[in-house]
Amino acid sequence: MRDIPLLTPLTRLADAVLLLLRLVTASHLIYQSHDNIISAAHL
Repeated sequence: MRDIPLLTPLTRLADAVLLLLRLVTASHLIYQSHDNIISAAHL
Protein backbone atom coordinates (compact mmCIF):
# COMPACT_ATOMS: atom_id res chain seq x y z
CA MET A 1 0.00 0.00 0.00
CA ARG A 2 1.42 3.39 -0.96
CA ASP A 3 1.84 6.06 1.67
CA ILE A 4 0.34 9.39 0.80
CA PRO A 5 3.11 11.89 1.59
CA LEU A 6 0.79 14.54 3.02
CA LEU A 7 -1.00 12.16 5.37
CA THR A 8 2.00 10.29 6.75
CA PRO A 9 2.78 12.88 9.50
CA LEU A 10 -0.86 12.80 10.61
CA THR A 11 -0.65 9.17 11.70
CA ARG A 12 1.15 10.34 14.85
CA LEU A 13 -1.94 12.28 15.87
CA ALA A 14 -4.42 9.45 15.34
CA ASP A 15 -4.48 8.38 19.00
CA ALA A 16 -4.86 11.95 20.25
CA VAL A 17 -7.68 12.66 17.82
CA LEU A 18 -9.48 9.48 18.86
CA LEU A 19 -9.14 10.43 22.53
CA LEU A 20 -10.43 13.94 21.80
CA LEU A 21 -13.41 12.54 19.90
CA ARG A 22 -14.24 10.20 22.78
CA LEU A 23 -13.98 13.02 25.34
CA VAL A 24 -16.22 15.33 23.31
CA THR A 25 -18.81 12.58 22.81
CA ALA A 26 -18.77 11.59 26.48
CA SER A 27 -19.10 15.18 27.68
CA HIS A 28 -22.01 15.77 25.31
CA LEU A 29 -23.83 12.65 26.51
CA ILE A 30 -23.23 13.50 30.17
CA TYR A 31 -24.42 17.08 29.66
CA GLN A 32 -27.58 15.98 27.86
CA SER A 33 -28.49 13.38 30.47
CA HIS A 34 -27.99 15.83 33.35
CA ASP A 35 -29.92 18.51 31.49
CA ASN A 36 -32.89 16.16 31.16
CA ILE A 37 -32.77 15.30 34.87
CA ILE A 38 -32.25 18.81 36.23
CA SER A 39 -34.45 20.83 33.89
CA ALA A 40 -37.99 21.38 35.16
CA ALA A 41 -39.26 21.88 31.61
CA HIS A 42 -38.65 18.22 30.77
CA LEU A 43 -40.50 16.91 33.80
